Amino acid sequence: TLAVHLLQEMIHDGIDPNAITYFTVMRACKHGGEWRQALQLVREMAHHNFYVDLTTYSSAISVVHKGGVCESGVLQLLDE
Repeated sequence: TLAVHLLQEMIHDGIDPNAITYFTVMRACKHGGEWRQALQLVREMAHHNFYVDLTTYSSAISVVHKGGVCESGVLQLLDE
């Protein structure tokens, strides 16, 4: 999605995204059906020491549900 591309550009240009940036990109992934990318964003948030809270996990589950892969997507989240 365009949002993921812009996030990658920000990081490449030395601009540190915050939790709101990640959350917004995750919502764009939901609308674009990019559930794998949304799960990757959750991993990146944890990697960058952002607090991954219930709202973040709820959003990720919503994305994988919309993608029709709720069970496997949730299992991937639980493996983290």
